[in-house]
Amino acid sequence: QSWAILEPLPQSEAVVLQRTHLCEFMSRLEMERNLEVASEWVERGLVELDTLDSQTSTVIHQKGYFYILLSTLKGRTGKFSEAITAGEKGLTLLPLEATPAKISAFTTLGYVFHLLGEIAQSVNYTKYGIEIARELGDVRRLAALWMNLGNNEVQRANFSEAIVNYQKALQLYQR
Repeated sequence: QSWAILEPLPQSEAVVLQRTHLCEFMSRLEMERNLEVASEWVERGLVELDTLDSQTSTVIHQKGYFYILLSTLKGRTGKFSEAITAGEKGLTLLPLEATPAKISAFTTLGYVFHLLGEIAQSVNYTKYGIEIARELGDVRRLAALWMNLGNNEVQRANFSEAIVNYQKALQLYQR
C-alpha cells in the first residue's frame, strides 16, 4: 500500500529516498523469513536510486549503505563472490568518516573471507571493523568483531591469541 502512495508522485530525490526507505523496511521485514526476498527489496532500492539524474552525496551514501546491506544478505545465503563485490562497492560509496555501515561492511567481508578460508583477508577486514567500532564506541559490534578475530586465530591454530580475543569480547559483552 505504501508503494502505491509513493508511485504516482513526481520523480524527485525526496520521493526516491522515501521509496528506498520503504525498500529497506521491507527488506528488514523479510530477513527472518526469506533472505532472497529481502535481497530483492534491497536490489529494488538500488534500482530506484539509479533513476535519479543527479547523484548527490546523500544518494551516493544511500547507495553505499544499500550495497553493504546487500553484501550481508548475499553472505548469509552463501553467495560469497556477490557478497564481496557488493561490500567492496558499498565501502567506496560511503563517506570517508567512520560510520556504523562501515562496521557492517568490514564485519561481513571478514566473515565471508573466513568462510572461504582466506584468513589473512578476514583478519584485515575484521581489524578495520574493530578500529571503527572503537572510534564510534559501538561496544556490541566491537565484541562481535573480537569474537570473529578469535575465530580466525583458532583457524590459524593460534589458540593463546584466540583466547585473548575471546576474553576481550566477553568483557565487552558483560558491560
